[in-house]
Amino acid sequence: MISKYISVFEFNMTLIEGDGSRVINKFNGENFNLLKFKLEMGLASVDLWAIVDESEASPHSNVDPKVKKKYQRRVKKTISIIALKLEENQLGHIKSCKGTTEV
Repeated sequence: MISKYISVFEFNMTLIEGDGSRVINKFNGENFNLLKFKLEMGLASVDLWAIVDESEASPHSNVDPKVKKKYQRRVKKTISIIALKLEENQLGHIKSCKGTTEV
């Protein structure tokens, strides 16, 4: 099980930093469709794209708090991956976003 988390972490770092094989250049305001496609592929490969496209719904209020917390961690992880792929001049556009649908 720990190897699963290590591989997800390694992929996230690759998504963020790049190793030459899955590099996603930082978005500078040009060619949004290409960035979206690359992020979709990258996030889908670590099972996070469902957070963005809302096919994984937010847990209802009466759900176990552990389930809610796990979902919230996945949302934060998704937002952080997206944010770290933006140039500084683009971060202002998402700085106050509360969820992936706003990003």
